Order: sequence, then C-alpha cells, then structure tokens
Amino acid sequence: MLTLTLTVLLAGAAHADCPADSGTLLQDVDRAVEAYEDWAWERFESELATVQEDMGCLAEVISASAAARIHLLLALDAGRRQDAHGAETAFRGLLAVDPTFSLSTELAAPGSLLHRAFMAAKAAAPSDTRSMTERACFVDGTPGATEVPTERTAIVQLSEPGEGFSSWCLMGGPFPPSLETELLVEPATSVASVLSDGESSATAGAGQAIGKRRSPLLLAAGGVALAAAAGGMVWSESIEGSMLEQTTESRARDQYQRGLTVSIASTGVGVVGGGLVLGAVFVREW
Repeated sequence: MLTLTLTVLLAGAAHADCPADSGTLLQDVDRAVEAYEDWAWERFESELATVQEDMGCLAEVISASAAARIHLLLALDAGRRQDAHGAETAFRGLLAVDPTFSLSTELAAPGSLLHRAFMAAKAAAPSDTRSMTERACFVDGTPGATEVPTERTAIVQLSEPGEGFSSWCLMGGPFPPSLETELLVEPATSVASVLSDGESSATAGAGQAIGKRRSPLLLAAGGVALAAAAGGMVWSESIEGSMLEQTTESRARDQYQRGLTVSIASTGVGVVGGGLVLGAVFVREW
C-alpha cells in the first residue's frame, strides 16, 4: 500500500540527504501511472515507493501539474485496493487542481469502481475548508492560500525560514497535530444558538410550522377517539340487550361479560379522546 495514504511530514533536515525537486517528483509519478496502465503491479508498487521517497525530501514547492498527477496516483492506488471512498476523495483533489481532467478508458472502464468514483467526485460540492492562523501556505502548488481543504486530498506546504519546507499530503481525514497548530480552532455551532440567533433560519421556520400544525392534529385525533368511544358504547348496549334473548343462563352470562368489556374499553378510549381535545384547546394555535 502506498504510504502516501498516511500524512507525510517533510522536515527541512531531510533535504541534505536526498533533495528532490518538483520535476523529479513528476517524472516518478508518471512512471507509476504508466505501470498502472500496463498492469505491471510489481513495478507499480516500486514506483509508488519511489514517489514516497521523493515526497520525503522535497526541496521546493511542487508545481500544480505535479500535484494533479499525485492526486491521480492516489486515486489509482485507492481503486486498486477497492477503496471507493478513497478514490473519490483523491479525484476531488485532482478536479480541484485541474477541472478539465478527463478520465480515460485505459485507466478506468465505464461502470468500474474507479469510473464511478470519478463521476461521484465530479458531482460533489466543493470541499469544506479550515482557516490558517496567520501564515499563508501553498495548497497543491498554489501560493497564498489561507484555507486548507478538509474533504479531499491536498498537498499543503509551508515555508520554514532557513529550514526549507514543511509539507503534508492530506487524505481528507483528520489533520496531523503538526498542521493543527497552524489552523484556527472553529467551534461547532449548536442548534440552540442557531435558533436563538435567527428565527428566519430554515430550521426555526420548520419548527414554527410544526408547532402550528400541532393543535389541528390533536383535535382530529381526539375527535376520532371520541367517535370510536361513542360507537363502542352503542355496541355495548346492543350486546347487553341481546342478553335477554338467550335461552340458557351460560349464554346470557357470556353476553353480559362481552358487553361489560366493550363498555370499559369504550370508556377508556373516550377519556383519551377528551384529553386530546382539551390539549388542542389549551395550545391555542389553529
């Protein structure tokens, strides 16, 4: 598995051992993609490892074209591992850098997991972002970025005075602690505060509409219950009346018990119905 799928921190100290530039990285990524196209899986894994080594010793900001190819490589790796979500996340990163990118049938046959992930990425909304604290950063080779994507892959780089660059390959998941220190803390907004701050919000409006419908529903339910109770009482009287027509004492006793049971049940339903009607009256919203 490509270790780029984990967040990679590039320390400036590593540059002295293996400095790599954006051009070298791009060449190695292209070789990995070619291996994928040839279904040469051993070579593919080897080239992935080479790309990881390049990412571990970058001496400069990568170009946008290199970032796009890295996103494509991440999507191909995810697709080979049958990771549909990972492939979609990487394709979202690719399309954010190159909106004109078209996925060839050589890389993904129509209807395949990779093709479906690409189509889902095209239909997805732009990624949510987190704000930087003070320093601007490079995102996928673009300078001056003050927002970091949270729902797609992204190559984030920060210039460290005298130490080269710190870089992260983000996979749309939780940020590493080393990058969290550079981001603003954005507290979640509670539902209660949303409702108290703006009654014109869609949530508040829906709540008001439900409240206004509550009384008619109570009244209707209460009316149905009262009607059922009245019908039950009539039926009970009919059963008890037929008791006199029975020819044996046992049959007469059975009719009496049946009529008594219906009468008790009807009384209970009537109490519930009356309560619902009273509830509707006290709410006073018609």
